[in-house]
Amino acid sequence: MNDDSEPVAGAGSEKQVERKTRSNARIRAMDMLARREHSAHEIRGKLARQGHDEAEIESVLSNLRNKNLQSDARFGEMLVRVRGRRGKGPLKVRYELSQHQLDPDYVDELINATDWFEVAREAHTKKFGDRQPADYKERAKRMRFMQSRGFDSGTISAILNNKDFDT
Repeated sequence: MNDDSEPVAGAGSEKQVERKTRSNARIRAMDMLARREHSAHEIRGKLARQGHDEAEIESVLSNLRNKNLQSDARFGEMLVRVRGRRGKGPLKVRYELSQHQLDPDYVDELINATDWFEVAREAHTKKFGDRQPADYKERAKRMRFMQSRGFDSGTISAILNNKDFDT
């Protein structure tokens, strides 16, 4: 008599388990991408932490890339756009893109395609308004703020020396 609660080992049971775990990894990756864009590096790390093996992860990533569901280029564009809107500068954005292991040439292309002076001007105006710094202490405070946002000293000087301030 065969007990129905015990699985019967068959010739295809190992393949079924393999398909099920690959499907599970694919579902998890799709869930991640449904929320927002992710880099391949980010998906790889998350799936590895969830216990999926390297071959399975690479198979899922390859499948997602082939169907254009995951794109490092799209992820990079999204990250630059969102960070720019939040007033982050090119140094901070470049660092964040490098953490996702994107192609350095593509990162340079993304960084160079953005008007960082305009981003810096908007971040400065949002924080400090249109008034010129009253003294050296106020100027230093503004410089520290802009540096913490990831703007280079040339851009910061251009913003602080701008004659568009209301007096």
